[in-house]
Amino acid sequence: MTPDIIIIGAGASGLLAAVEAAKTGKSVAIIEARDRCGGRIHTMRKAPFSMPVETGAEFVHGNAELTKLLLKKAGATTVETAGTLWMLDEDGLREQDDFVTDYRALSKKLKEPEQDIPVKQFIQQYLQEDSYESLRKTLANYVEGYYAADTGLASTFALREELSGSGDSQLRITGGYQQLIRSLEQDAKQHSVPVFLSQPVQEIRCSDGAVDIITAGETFHGKRAIVTIPAGTLRSGAVRFDPFPRQHMDALHQLGFGPVIKVLLEFTSAFWRTETRGKDLSDAGFIFSQQAIPTWWTQHPDSTPLLTGWAAGPNAQRLDGYSEAQLLDDAVGSLAVIFNRSSKDLRNLLRAFHIARWPDHPYTCGGYSYEVVGGRKHQEFLETPFMNVLYFAGEHLYKGRHIGTVEGALASGRETVHRVIASF
Repeated sequence: MTPDIIIIGAGASGLLAAVEAAKTGKSVAIIEARDRCGGRIHTMRKAPFSMPVETGAEFVHGNAELTKLLLKKAGATTVETAGTLWMLDEDGLREQDDFVTDYRALSKKLKEPEQDIPVKQFIQQYLQEDSYESLRKTLANYVEGYYAADTGLASTFALREELSGSGDSQLRITGGYQQLIRSLEQDAKQHSVPVFLSQPVQEIRCSDGAVDIITAGETFHGKRAIVTIPAGTLRSGAVRFDPFPRQHMDALHQLGFGPVIKVLLEFTSAFWRTETRGKDLSDAGFIFSQQAIPTWWTQHPDSTPLLTGWAAGPNAQRLDGYSEAQLLDDAVGSLAVIFNRSSKDLRNLLRAFHIARWPDHPYTCGGYSYEVVGGRKHQEFLETPFMNVLYFAGEHLYKGRHIGTVEGALASGRETVHRVIASF
């Protein structure tokens, strides 16, 4: 059988695209490199952790309508993240009102550039007054940490657009994101969509009206294909193309794609709920620092003694080549400085740990995408099919505030598959 559409990748983008296509009567098949569906969504349920933990995507950011709709369909519940924000720097531990200090001043300054420029240039040109010292630091930390971005490439206009909705709530899914993936898997099964797991694609061959997808063990024939492989893996050259879509790959290399290392540490008790450095951190949500693992968050308002460490962008690049033991030492050491405790004491309290090194994973090769100056023209080019049979989709192709998120992946998959359906 030659399906109408072959979808490469069983992450959020690929699964929703498959379901949408199957509902229109098209025959669909999914090929996935991993032995599971979900891609960069992976809720781990494994002892000795006492609860499901997210090794990848964790939050529902802002007004993510499609994500919320699918979570509701899956019967999943969400809780709004809460808690105070804290920063530890050379001046000590202090509470912040928002992820970026002096947000009102920043909003005014962001309106001044008439052309899009990199965030680094924006900081140098528009935030050089002494009174903006704290704003400069927290803004750079925000772009590097939240976007996993290089400030020398990240778009100021995209930052302005994203911060315009910064009042939106941020949600965490009770029981984990995998509920959304399971629901999409069930939908695919109900619509007779086969999912071929453990089939990493080695080569994609395109011809007039047909495409061949070659894995280590099989060759799949289809009329159209949608590639939802992460930008990092495509850029690594792990997949060969015949003929080679040079302009598409050139455009792909122009997009922003940052690394992420995520550290999950569960302790026997929530020691951070006691007084730290003379401050009451009992309701702490996020803690920022200048340590090797700079950003940490709790499960507040849930009292589970789990701390999640986050190194992204340049901070993750600095940890390239570290062993797991070195990363764990850095994580515990970072917390020891932040909470003014000894590393030995924290080690004794440690019950479980997991380090998700997304840059080292061959089917991710990084973390997620961010918008660069001039990036949308490259995204638009990537939306044009190659030889009228090969299409690209994924969070890196979403244009707007949801680039780099599950919402962006879902929306791109849905939009792309409808263009493919129309091509018939």
